[in-house]
Formats: sequence, C-alpha cells, structure tokens
Amino acid sequence: MCASEKRKHVALFGCYKYGKFGDDLMGYIFGKALTRAGYAVRVYGLPESAAAKAGLSRTDNLSKLVDNASCVVIGGGGFFLAGDNRGARADLDKDLDMLLDLCEKASLPVYSFSVGGNNSQPEQLPAARRRLLQMARFISFRNPEERAIIESAAASAVASDIVWTVSSLFPLPPPVKKKPLVGVDRSTITGLRQRLMLLMLRLVRLSTGRSFDIVYLDQHVPRSDRRDKNTLYYEDLEGFIEKINTVDLILTHRLHLGMTGMSYGIPVVPLYPTIKAALVFSRLHLDRLCIRSLRDCIRLACSLRKPDWPQRLKSIFREGKTGDIARQAEAHLAWMLERVASHAGPASPR
Repeated sequence: MCASEKRKHVALFGCYKYGKFGDDLMGYIFGKALTRAGYAVRVYGLPESAAAKAGLSRTDNLSKLVDNASCVVIGGGGFFLAGDNRGARADLDKDLDMLLDLCEKASLPVYSFSVGGNNSQPEQLPAARRRLLQMARFISFRNPEERAIIESAAASAVASDIVWTVSSLFPLPPPVKKKPLVGVDRSTITGLRQRLMLLMLRLVRLSTGRSFDIVYLDQHVPRSDRRDKNTLYYEDLEGFIEKINTVDLILTHRLHLGMTGMSYGIPVVPLYPTIKAALVFSRLHLDRLCIRSLRDCIRLACSLRKPDWPQRLKSIFREGKTGDIARQAEAHLAWMLERVASHAGPASPR
C-alpha cells in the first residue's frame, strides 16, 4: 500500500445512538470481534466510552462512516420488527435509508448479523427494513421461527443471539454478598399487571423478614443527574454488566437484559414477555417460567418464600443448557469475519 493510500475500514451501523444497553452491547461485541481480528472499524453513534474500549473510531456522520469503507456491517437487534414506526424507530429508518443510499452510490457490500423481528412478514416491515432485506448480501438471524423473513433474504443462516457471548468478553467473578437480590427491569413495570407482581414481591419480602432485597435495573442512559438509590443505572457497558452480576434473579419482559444475566448463570423470569423473549425461553425449554397471568404471579411469589429459592432457580436454569446456546451464538462472529475478509483483505496482525 502506498504511503499516501489510506487504510480502508469496516463501517459498523446499528441502533447505537439511543443510549440503550442491549443495542450498545451488540455494537461493542461486533466491533471488538473485528478489531481483535485486526480490522480498522468506524462505528456510527456508539457511546464514546464503549467505542474507545473496543478500539473503534466513531462518528455521528453517515457520509464519514462509509467514506473509504470496504464494506458495511449492520447489527444486531430487531431490524425486522413490524409495528409502530414512531420516535427512535422512525429516526433509525431515516438513518438506515440514507446509509443504504450511500452504499448503493459507492457500490459498498452490505451485511447484517444477529438480527430478527417479531414473526413479521416482509410486507409488514417499514420501507427501509424491506430495502435492507433486499440489499444485504448475507443476513444471519437469531430466531429460526421467522421463516418468512429468513426466506426473503438473498443468503442467510441462523444462530442464537450474539448477546449470549457477553460473559466471554467481560469475565466476572461471582459477587460476594450476604442477602439475595431480585433485579426488576424498570422498563417492564408499565401497567397494572406488572405493578401487581411488584407489590407481591414486596409483600413476600416483608412476610419473610426482609430475606431478600429488591432493586430496579434501568437499561437507558440517565438524562439527568437525579438518581434513585434503589436503581442500578446503565451509564457504561462494563459498569452496568457488573451491576447485573450482583443480582440473583431478574424479572424482565425484554430480551437482552435477561440474556446478559443468563450468560452469567443468573436465573431470569420473563414478566409478560415480548414475542422475541418468549421465543428464546421456548427454545430453552424454560417457557414454564414465563409469567403471563395472575396465577403465574402468585406461583412466583410463593416460590420466593422458600429460603433456598436462589438454588432452586439456578437448578432449573441448568436444565436449559444456556452454555450450549452461548457457544452457538459465536457463529455470527465467524460469519461476519468470513464476509469482511472477502472485501477488506487480510487483517493487520494484532
């Protein structure tokens, strides 16, 4: 390469500019895998602390993202979700459409990894997502049940969600503490049913002599300096993962908070779960743990009255073979590195 020739980079794009833990974590995982393999990476919108820790350059400008790029990697997350298209989703579609315009103009190959939806049909997707489905040369999906979307891709494969690999990137020792801790996803407490479950937890705690504590987990970057002492906030990736690792049970309706916990061996109970979260628990043969009714709420509350509930729940989760699932998830990284190598050339030794 001539001294004046600028080294090409891999452009990394996802839902990384909205301050959400799960999306930022996926950006970090993909970026870290690429830099470990010796590639230069420029990422769009990822928080500076996460980008720096992964060794990525970052930009908030889509033109700069693709300028001198060898290819574009998009992922992971719910890029093929059908439904309401307002707020952050509308903003993401605008960025995605602009990115795909730039890729077409520069003849840049586009790939997408560890993505999925909610069992949607291609015609239900926003225009930008349908366009991605058509333009991507290869897409790796996280849910085999989404056959309609998978069959619409030019080339595809399926493996477990990439977030299952988080414990290998951030190895942590078991926390030292005296009392069990129940972590409740703050974004889950949205309606009367969820508040009823929380009330039951508090009553059980009082009736057992405060035998366990309850804490909220907030997956969004705080927008003010105000803090609730009973809430563990997402402020940086590694710090929040360390906070997650201190709890003995997670109640959430979302996918990636629970998946992060399970990767460290923490039991998770899906509280009125989303479709994609329910699919994961069905695949793990742990769907009996999902809370979908008042009877399920009472069942969980009763189980927490027993002093050995942390051990009982961990025993149930060992049946789910989450370790096998995590190893399968590494396939997304292998597919990504294989495709990138065909455009970026040999990686620089690290």
